[in-house]
Amino acid sequence: VALITRQELEGDPSSWTRMLYTLKLVRDAAAQRGAGIVVGVVQEHDSGELPPERITGICHNLSLEPRMLLSVVAKLPPGLQQEDLPRMQREVSLRSLGQLVHEQCSLYYQRRAQGVVNKQSERMATAAMDKRHMPVLSARTSIKLAVYAEFRQDWKAAVQEYQAAYGHLKQVTGGRPLSPQTFAEVARVAELVHLKLLMLLLHQTRMDEAVVQAQGHLAFFATPPVSLAPPAAAHHMGFMVRQQQVAAEVVCGKLEAAAASGQPLSPLMREMSRPLLLMTAAELAVRRRKLCDSIRNQAQQQSHQTSLDMAAVRRGMFLGQVALKTSQATLRPMTDLEYLAYLEAEEAPPRVSPAPAAASGPTSSRPSVPTGGVDPAAACVEVLNTALQSLKDTRSSERMRSRLGLMLAQEHVSAGNYTAARKMLLQVCHTYRRDGWDKPLAQALIQLKEVASKLRMPFEHAICTLELAALGAIPGGDDATAAATRMALSTITAGMPDTALRMAGWLGNAAAHQQDKSGSDGSSHDATSTSGSTSPLQRVSPQASFRASLPPSRDNYMVEYLDLREAQRKAREQGGEEVRAADILQRHNQQDFGWWRCVAVALGCVPTSPDPDTVELYVGLHNLLPLPIKLLGATISVSDEQGEVTLVVQPCRRLPDSTPVVTLAQGAGRVGAAGQAEALPVRSEDAACDSVPDRDTTSNSQRQQALGMLDASAIKERSAGQLHTTSSNASTSGVLEPFTLAPKTWAYAGARLAPRVVGRLVVDRVTLHLAEGAKVTYLARSFPPGHVTLGGLQAHVHMPAPFSGLGGVAPLPPHLVVQHLGQLPSVKLSPSPHGLLGEHVYVPITVHVTRELSGAIMEFAVKPAAGMSPADITLTVDDEGRLATLPLDGGGRMSLPTIRARGQHTVRAWVQAKQPGRLTITALVLCPAPVLQTAAIVFDDPFDSKCRLTAEAGVHTLSPPRLVVTEIGVTSITIGQPVMLHVGLKTLQPGSVELMDAKVVANRESGLMPVVDIKQQLQGWPLQLSKGDVQAFVLPICPTRLTEAPVSTGKLLLTWRRPLSEQRGPKQRQAPRPDDLVTSVVPLPKVLVADALLTARSIWPAQVTAGIAFTYSLQMQNFSAQPLELSVSLLEAPGFVLSGERSQAVTVGAKDSTTVMWLLVAHASGHLQLPSARVMAIRHSYALVTQSCNVYVLPF
Repeated sequence: VALITRQELEGDPSSWTRMLYTLKLVRDAAAQRGAGIVVGVVQEHDSGELPPERITGICHNLSLEPRMLLSVVAKLPPGLQQEDLPRMQREVSLRSLGQLVHEQCSLYYQRRAQGVVNKQSERMATAAMDKRHMPVLSARTSIKLAVYAEFRQDWKAAVQEYQAAYGHLKQVTGGRPLSPQTFAEVARVAELVHLKLLMLLLHQTRMDEAVVQAQGHLAFFATPPVSLAPPAAAHHMGFMVRQQQVAAEVVCGKLEAAAASGQPLSPLMREMSRPLLLMTAAELAVRRRKLCDSIRNQAQQQSHQTSLDMAAVRRGMFLGQVALKTSQATLRPMTDLEYLAYLEAEEAPPRVSPAPAAASGPTSSRPSVPTGGVDPAAACVEVLNTALQSLKDTRSSERMRSRLGLMLAQEHVSAGNYTAARKMLLQVCHTYRRDGWDKPLAQALIQLKEVASKLRMPFEHAICTLELAALGAIPGGDDATAAATRMALSTITAGMPDTALRMAGWLGNAAAHQQDKSGSDGSSHDATSTSGSTSPLQRVSPQASFRASLPPSRDNYMVEYLDLREAQRKAREQGGEEVRAADILQRHNQQDFGWWRCVAVALGCVPTSPDPDTVELYVGLHNLLPLPIKLLGATISVSDEQGEVTLVVQPCRRLPDSTPVVTLAQGAGRVGAAGQAEALPVRSEDAACDSVPDRDTTSNSQRQQALGMLDASAIKERSAGQLHTTSSNASTSGVLEPFTLAPKTWAYAGARLAPRVVGRLVVDRVTLHLAEGAKVTYLARSFPPGHVTLGGLQAHVHMPAPFSGLGGVAPLPPHLVVQHLGQLPSVKLSPSPHGLLGEHVYVPITVHVTRELSGAIMEFAVKPAAGMSPADITLTVDDEGRLATLPLDGGGRMSLPTIRARGQHTVRAWVQAKQPGRLTITALVLCPAPVLQTAAIVFDDPFDSKCRLTAEAGVHTLSPPRLVVTEIGVTSITIGQPVMLHVGLKTLQPGSVELMDAKVVANRESGLMPVVDIKQQLQGWPLQLSKGDVQAFVLPICPTRLTEAPVSTGKLLLTWRRPLSEQRGPKQRQAPRPDDLVTSVVPLPKVLVADALLTARSIWPAQVTAGIAFTYSLQMQNFSAQPLELSVSLLEAPGFVLSGERSQAVTVGAKDSTTVMWLLVAHASGHLQLPSARVMAIRHSYALVTQSCNVYVLPF
């Protein structure tokens, strides 16, 4: 692409000629390579179109097509936005230029690819062509074609050509015998082609094909087709390590990203496992390192020195080739022997031992330093570290990481880096111990024991020995296990004896102590001064100096449950940086391993009431070692809100009744001047036989002088985790009582204490005192709950249940809750068992205490029976002279005042219900122990009411039927006709009530108007009613409006109260209380107001004489606008004789009236019922039957 400016294009003839000359030079140079030229004219965005005559001139002089010349917008004014026209013009011009260049380049590479194909065809057609070389040439041709396809961005064609090239390379390895050098060259080329294929397939999201390619590549080169000598085999193992890593990072990384985005994976894709590939790479790296060490050792034993001049080795002309530079400065191929010698020098270079150090110390197995080539040990460590780093965030591969860590620790041990090996082994042992993998744990502990020996850490060496003994992993049988256990216990309790030191390799001849290893980098340190003067410290013997360098015979060991991920998260939150798990375990170097597996610990207690006077705590100890463990005693640390107290536990199965009670409130404790707790005393009769003198305290000054001969970093490394002093302000109570833990059985110890404060009582630590200054502390609070033994060791070891033989002792919960000190208060509720709807039932709640109670809280809850709505229930409480309405769900609470000892306090409460049913009221006193009491109240209606509607005597109405579905109990009345509503009240409940007031609320909106005020019937009120008393009301009502549906007549409001003599509650006038007046609602019946068609009124005398005729008449009034034809007939009645016709036909005019009369004679005396009359509207088919009326008949 040749770029010219528009000024050059539009310039004068001289500049035009100069520009053409330059373009011709560029064209000729490109033509020599078979390429073409594209001319771009750089101009401003507003320059317009290019001059056509100039374009024609350039195309004519350069023999170009017009489309090979186009304009390019280069410069833009500042401040343009993305959507502005100049910027868009520039993007369009650059895009056009890119498309044109890509098109021309594709044509160019197509021509080059066709040339390669033609040349390959010519070679194949040659008769002299060796058929054995055809796969080589085909592979070379396919690789070139694939590269040209990549240049054209033809990814599918590139994949096809690379696959063809890979197939030809496989034919090269299988077609004829290959030398190791040729096979290495083919493998190197196949590695490049394989990587190209993976990248292209993953770029095109052809995941399945990429997985097939990766699996096929690993399977093909896993077994070389030729027999390889050890150097060539080591070289090929390094090649396979790279292939496994590439497959894990490239293919599996892409698959994991696809799975994280929600893309489904086929079964073939799920077969690719990054952890398994990295594990295979690590195993190959370890095998390679061992093979290289074997080659090196064999060469050193045979004193074999290679004759190959490594300085003359050069890279060959092609990929994967190695050649030698001759004296004539030319390169010649290597022979097979020379190539193997080269590989031996590269894979297993000879080592040179460093000069001995002047500092005295134990014999060091420091490795020698390689003189050249690639160190296989360092390469192996790098592969293992890479695998661990790649799997650090994979939670499902934690056990695989532990296996890699174990392999890495072995490599660190082989390399002499014991400090790094120890860090890694601590992490591996943590995982295996937590998951209960005993066999891998034993392997890791054996290595950790060896590392502790190299780092001169005797206590860690002893603890590893004890844990191996508990696992049964010490070789040599029971006798060897018992001897090792005895020596380890002796080391921890009395310091390491000389016999154990010699067996561990820490004491030897004086010459062996002239070398010392720091444990981190293998460097030596000179103990002499730089001036050459001799220090008096150099006169100390090697044995004495090492004995002085040992840590004191004090071992404060802590067993803590450590969650590495949680610890890393907290460290990251505090420091903001990622903290390695190995560093965390290094800081917790004596809080994770060893004693947890040697002695199982279980905590138990005797279940108590919420107000216990004493608490019994028990400790179960199960010795998993083959020998008994003699203890000076055991203690437990209990903490509450006031601090921590250390209690001595008494060895026993169950505490006798005579066991003294430790009162925590009186435990003053003995605290040293420096804030550290003093040592617990031991019983005098056991001190002589169980205490061990501290041999190192008498020579403390000599120890410090001897330590001056060693390097400070080495001293720090050796003493890490050995001196564990504990600073605490905890008070201590009791005297240690020695006892012995028999092997494979449970031993028990307990303590009885009296709580001092209310709240949680937590067992923080259990401490086993092995000797003076030697103890094991179990941080019980750090272990997760839910296990009978700390850390769930019982499930791993399958030991018997700890407290199965102790009656009444149960496993200790995560924390005991002391809810109250002393006897709990008592709560009494004294409500009336029966209540009336609407009244506030008084509920006195009395709290009795034996000791002063302050800060208590009372909560209330009301539970209604089925069918009752909580909205109709009200709970009112007198809270310090103020009435408060509380919720019913237990959320209502109030603070109680301080109640003096042996006193009481009454809380006044009232409950009101508007629906009948049974209520349960609960009062809960939190002091803070919960003390609750419940009481039940049954609410019923105060009155039983009956209502009846009657019209005027002898008046009847004939109404037309209406298409209205009436309800049950609905009475039809006539508009304009007054009715009498009779209401009768009967008192149901025992006791008395006073009726204070009554009020009728008529349904005026429906046209029902009261005729007489009910106040006229309340003379002499308040009226006191007892159970069974009846009170009647007569309410005249006149309907004034028709109703389409049944309507309520209204309601009767009764205001009443309990008599003052029967009211419960405070008698003081100033004491607040709810209103004692209650308003009860008596619903009145429903009516249907209809229009009248005809009214019939019966008229008869008040009394008659038997045998004398009297007149019985029926007066009828027509209210309709049409005449009514009526048929009136008198029905028969006993005691009367009719004179005349029973039935008559009558026509009543519109808005008119008429009267029908019958002459009757009574033939009996007394109160008799007159006969009823039947009136029927013939045209309307309506009928009316009057009610029978009574008349008094006098005897004749």
